[in-house]
Amino acid sequence: MMNKQTPVHGRCAAFLPTRDALAPALMALAPCLALAQDAAGPARTWAIEPSATLRQIFTDNSGLKTLKESDAITEAGAAIHLSSKSGRLRGFLDYSLTGSAYARNTDANDLRHFLSTNATAELIDGQAFVDLRGSYTRQSVSAFGSQSPVPGLTDTNQSDVASLSISPHIRGRLGGAARYEARLSHEVVRAKDTDAGDADHSAASLHVDSGAGGAGLGWFADASYNASDFRAGRRTFDSLARVGLSYVVNSDLKLGVSAGTERTDLVTSAGESNATYGVQAEWTPTERTSLSANAEKRFFGTAHALRFAHRTPSTVWTLSDSRDISNKSGSDNASLGSVYDLLFRQFASAEPDAVKRDVLVRNHLQTSGIDPSAVVVGSFLASAATLQRTQSAAFAIIGVRNTITVQLSNTRSERADKVVSVLDDLSTVQAVRQRGLTLDWAYRLTPQSSFNVAGSYQRSDGDLAAQQTTLKTITATWTSTLGPNASVSAGARHADFDSSTAPYDENALFAAVRWFF
Repeated sequence: MMNKQTPVHGRCAAFLPTRDALAPALMALAPCLALAQDAAGPARTWAIEPSATLRQIFTDNSGLKTLKESDAITEAGAAIHLSSKSGRLRGFLDYSLTGSAYARNTDANDLRHFLSTNATAELIDGQAFVDLRGSYTRQSVSAFGSQSPVPGLTDTNQSDVASLSISPHIRGRLGGAARYEARLSHEVVRAKDTDAGDADHSAASLHVDSGAGGAGLGWFADASYNASDFRAGRRTFDSLARVGLSYVVNSDLKLGVSAGTERTDLVTSAGESNATYGVQAEWTPTERTSLSANAEKRFFGTAHALRFAHRTPSTVWTLSDSRDISNKSGSDNASLGSVYDLLFRQFASAEPDAVKRDVLVRNHLQTSGIDPSAVVVGSFLASAATLQRTQSAAFAIIGVRNTITVQLSNTRSERADKVVSVLDDLSTVQAVRQRGLTLDWAYRLTPQSSFNVAGSYQRSDGDLAAQQTTLKTITATWTSTLGPNASVSAGARHADFDSSTAPYDENALFAAVRWFF
């Protein structure tokens, strides 16, 4: 733990990533976070965790092709994790830079960036805030193209995708009768070597309610405007205004109804208006259990969202089902959140303090050899608004020696923009259907070492038999700590990709050493 202040840098004021500078532009987030920290007040304590990794991989199919070609791949990487869960600036930043050197196919030598950040700066006590989110990852361009079991292998179906969003918002009370929250947001998304994922999203929203804290009748009103400009598609908008009533039955249960009007140009280029109405419910019987549900008639049919979470001293369970419009260029298919998110919820029973819990969860993942960022189904690039139905479930069991996590997903994506004509997966099919399952079992051999087995299944389906792909992967890893500042791991992987155009299978052995500073 250490305190750190960084001078203000002018580059924070003008972020617009180009294709040749996606990662460097996103790394400008680091001084921007420091700027927000300075603006918010005195320096706070942050957890800063730098690390370095050296990895050797032997694979019998480095190109992920039907005709195999073996290779030895040496990877060297550096990473940093910053986090704060208290004070005026709260959030995290994960960044890593990894270089890959191929013994045979030197043309495949690669430099990979990974970044994920989510931070909130409190500029004025309880009134003014700025949310900052960013990511830099590799995503599949097409759900029906070749899928890679790990980011490091050569895959022509992958593209670097960067996104950055900033969202200032204020909230407060209007006398003693109401409370409000107003928000602006802007997001920039850029994909490397393709126009498919490039887009700019802007939004404005206002929420006002009666703010009733006890049992009784309340009211609320919402107004929002969203505009998306897809480089390979077109600019679209959606505006929505609604009013509603809420009723707090007791401390556990809250009900609500709403009605309003929506105008959009996703159905006709001239735009059309439609009436909306919906119902909502929130049930929180204990601090360990929560259930929320809402349904609303929209221009595309019925939108809904169901979310359930429950935890016990040794387990955590989550369930969600949603149907709504997504303007995400890199479609967030069936995203359940990471394994870290799942365990962070479960460890609340053992450690209520968020800062200490973050350390507890990361130490548990590290010693168990579990990938903290593992998700079920990868995304694909879309060039227009998408209508998505996503069903997902996850649970974790944490024992003295065993940790088991299971994640399942089922997603159906179809074109929501009925006017545009662009080339992507949804231009060739009525819908893209994706299903996924991941299972991770970690067994603690000794206080310093563990054995981990992770299996995953991912299937994508279109309208034709040629648009069906299945990726199955199983990985076994042994991990051990080498004192307080280093760890070593070794393992094996098998992947099998079934496709009518480019099937492959791959086997690999790997070993790695990681240092913490």
